[in-house]
Amino acid sequence: MVEGTRKKPLGKLVAIFILPGMLVFGFSIVVPTLVAVWYSLNKWPSIITPQWNGIANFVDLVNDKLFWSSLWNNLKLALYTLIGQVGIGYVLAFILASRLVTSRDFLRTVMFFPVLISTVVLSFLWTLVYSNDYGMLNVVLRAVGLGGAANAWLSDPHIVVEALAVPLIWQWFGFYMVIFMGALGTIPKEIMESAELDGAVGFKKAFFISIPLTYDAVVVAVLLCLSGIMKMFDTVLVMTDGGPGNSSMVLALYAYRVSFRNINIGYGNTIAVGIVIVSLTITFLARFILGGKRYAR
Repeated sequence: MVEGTRKKPLGKLVAIFILPGMLVFGFSIVVPTLVAVWYSLNKWPSIITPQWNGIANFVDLVNDKLFWSSLWNNLKLALYTLIGQVGIGYVLAFILASRLVTSRDFLRTVMFFPVLISTVVLSFLWTLVYSNDYGMLNVVLRAVGLGGAANAWLSDPHIVVEALAVPLIWQWFGFYMVIFMGALGTIPKEIMESAELDGAVGFKKAFFISIPLTYDAVVVAVLLCLSGIMKMFDTVLVMTDGGPGNSSMVLALYAYRVSFRNINIGYGNTIAVGIVIVSLTITFLARFILGGKRYAR
């Protein structure tokens, strides 16, 4: 009887602590999502009373070429950033974890510093770097005799997405580097020393020892990178505004443009719901693929 009476107050105490978080989650995530779904089922082309439209907006979305081209740009950026942010972050973390590297704390701070700067500020800086006339990139290329490679980087529809990927990689690779350094720090030193004695050094040690033992951190990093790139907005808005034309348009910017520039709230929310569906699909697919392999510890 005494044990039973103790469990009830404990359960109430747990509920009291959980309730505020659940309320915040409900009002900040669940309620806005449900409201967006309701808006997406209405015709709301201007600041007037919305009119029920059923699934007509979603039918238009399926046939919207700009939506699919924006999704394609998101997917290309996802590929570039997975290689750049996660890949470079892991390589640098592995190098910094080596006993041969000195001034480890200084190097880690310098590489992490771009993460602390506002994305808008960095986007303006990279816009200046890419400037055709006075940008640092073209100035350096002309100075070393490669003037033919100089380009209007943000005005060329064939390379603008790749140009946008560079500042995204530069800003965030340090974030993933810190994650991987923490994961590598959990590997027992005895395992690493035994591997070195068995001849596993350099990339052999990385592929056969470090990556398997930090696989969970790799999965988390990949999922964070994918979710971040699917909602990317500010970098593209500042640097290209989706141009030239719509060659660098991404999903979040497209939803913003339709909702607040074209004042089509109904279809803008349809695009937003489409972003949620696509993002969840990609995340679950990536989790399924990455979760299919397990490493023994």
